[in-house]
Amino acid sequence: MRHLAAVCVSLALLIAPVVAKGPTTPSANAPAEELAYVVLYENDPSTEQGYVYLPGHADEHFRLNVRTILRGVEGQWLRANRAWQSAMTNLPAAR
Repeated sequence: MRHLAAVCVSLALLIAPVVAKGPTTPSANAPAEELAYVVLYENDPSTEQGYVYLPGHADEHFRLNVRTILRGVEGQWLRANRAWQSAMTNLPAAR
């Protein structure tokens, strides 16, 4: 894939602890948020097309991602659909 001029935005999805009904004070035993899934996003400003990358076998976040979900397309850049592009355009870091 040709080099894209835009800065690559890394997205990390976090798993937040499930909070049962009860006191709103955090418990010392409550699980902390932890990283669950990482994707990369780039936008080609000349075509206004966005691309999503799911880390592959040789990438740092591959093991983390496949613990959550294995899609079978890891290690490839994929064209982002309009929903992805809209979400990324609205992120402060993407501007």
